[in-house]
Amino acid sequence: MAMRLGYDRALLGRVCQRFAKRAMQTLRGRTKRAHGLRSSCSLHPGVLIVVQRFRSDLGLYVHLHALVTDGCFEAPAMPNEGNPVWKSCTASK
Repeated sequence: MAMRLGYDRALLGRVCQRFAKRAMQTLRGRTKRAHGLRSSCSLHPGVLIVVQRFRSDLGLYVHLHALVTDGCFEAPAMPNEGNPVWKSCTASK
């Protein structure tokens, strides 16, 4: 699979996109449960994926590094009501 990802840019993009989407769904669900929220629509998690294509000997070896937030920013109900609020996905109610 790593070799195919090294030569198929569209496939690599879909793999990264699916991983990020699933990570964000998980973060929204955990934050919603941790804070007893009715909806996760206003929650905005963060995911950053970096693709590394080579090993130290410059051989092709595609692998991903991901930085994922430990919670979500909750947007205010109305755009001019204030700043987003950080909500950890591990906080208790």
